[in-house]
Amino acid sequence: MKKLWIFFLQVFILALVFPTLSDADFAFHPRLLLSEEYNDNIYLDERDEEEDFITTIAPGILLTYRSKLVSVNGDYSLVFRKYKENTEEDETKFNDIQRGLIAVDLFPDYNFTVRVSNEWSRVVIDERRPSSEENLTENRTSLSHFIFNPRYRFRRIPTYELVFDYMYENLEYEDPEGDDSRSHGAGVDLIKVFSPRLSSSLAYRFKDYNGDDKVDNPDYQRHDATVGLTYQLASFLSVSGRAGKAWIKYDEQLGDRDSDLDGFIWNVAADYHPQSLFYATLEYSEDFSDSVDEGVIEAKTARLLLGLKDRIPVTLELFWRMAEYQMTDREEESIGGSLTGTVSLTTRLSLILAADYAYLEFDPEKEEVNYYGARAGLEYTTRYVVFNLSQSFREWDSNLENGSYTNNITLLSAMLRY
Repeated sequence: MKKLWIFFLQVFILALVFPTLSDADFAFHPRLLLSEEYNDNIYLDERDEEEDFITTIAPGILLTYRSKLVSVNGDYSLVFRKYKENTEEDETKFNDIQRGLIAVDLFPDYNFTVRVSNEWSRVVIDERRPSSEENLTENRTSLSHFIFNPRYRFRRIPTYELVFDYMYENLEYEDPEGDDSRSHGAGVDLIKVFSPRLSSSLAYRFKDYNGDDKVDNPDYQRHDATVGLTYQLASFLSVSGRAGKAWIKYDEQLGDRDSDLDGFIWNVAADYHPQSLFYATLEYSEDFSDSVDEGVIEAKTARLLLGLKDRIPVTLELFWRMAEYQMTDREEESIGGSLTGTVSLTTRLSLILAADYAYLEFDPEKEEVNYYGARAGLEYTTRYVVFNLSQSFREWDSNLENGSYTNNITLLSAMLRY
C-alpha cells in the first residue's frame, strides 16, 4: 500500500511540475470556508440534548490538469471543526479532516490506461442508529477509499472492443466499527457495436476480498457473469441494462451457514435529457455489496429523478431500497424522496429551499421510523466570496423507546474562492 501511495504522489507532483507545457490544460482554484454553527443536539439524543457552537475552517483546492500523458482531477479539502464546549469532539486529526477526491489517469487517450484515485468522505456506520446529513459526528466515520486500476482496450477488430482490467481497492475506516478491507479484482468485457446507437456487452469479473478478521467481515471470492445492452433511442433519450449472476464463496465455513452464496444481479436505467426545461432519470438495480460494519448485503434499489430547468430550478428525487444482510439476521427497507428549489431574488441573492422525507423499517427489531428534514437558506454571491445563512431541521421519529430525536442547526458561512 505504501508503494502505491508513493507512486500516486509522484504522478501527482509530476502533473503539477509541468503545467506550462504547450499541449497541457491547467487550472488551479484555491478556496477557504469559514463557518459558525449552532447545533441544539450534537449527539442526536432524545432526552439528554447537548447543544454547542461549532467553528469550521476548511481550506481546499479545485485542480484540473490534462496533457497527452497525464490527466489529473482533484477536489480536496481539510475540514477543521472546533467545538466550544465538547472539545473532545474536535476534529483536527489528519485522518478525520480530509474530504474530497483526487484521481490521476496515465495515458488517458491511449488503449492502455492507469487510474489511481483516493476518495475521502464521512459515511454512516449503522443505518439502524439515528443519523443526519447535517450532523457529521454522531454515527459517522471517516472513510479513505483507494483504487489502483490499469486497463487495456483491444480495438483492432471492426465493431468489436475487448477490455481487460485489474483493480486493487483499499477501504480504511477511522472508527474501529468500520470493516477495513483490501481486494484484488480482474475482469474482461467484450463490447459489440451494432450502430452508433446500439451496442451490447458480455462480461466476466473476479474479486478476491480480504476483510479485517471480524466475524461479520470474512474473506471471500466473487465471480460475476453478465450481458448488457445500451440503446440511444434519440439524442435526448437513452436506455441501458445489464443482467447476469453472481457467485460468492467464503474462505471458511461460517458456522451453520452455507458458505456458498449466489443470486441474480441486474440493473436498468433510462435518461431523458432534452433541450427543453424538463429532464428525468429512472434507475433500478439488484446486486450484492459490502456494508460498513456487517459484511455482504443483497440490495434492491430504485431511483427516480425529475428536474425543471427554469427561472426557479427544482429537482424531485424519489427512492426505494431493500437490503438483506447475508451474515446477520437483519433487513432494512426505506422509501422516500427529497425536493429542492432555488429562487433568485436578485442577480446575487438566492433563496434555497429543501425538504425530504423517508419511511424506514428495521428487522428483526421491528423498528419503524419516520425521518423528516427541511432547510431554508439565503446565499449571496460576489466575485470572490459566497455568503450563506441557513436554518435546518431534522426529526427521527422511532416507535422504539429512546430511539427518537429532533435537531435544529443554524449556520453562517463564508466561502472565499479564486
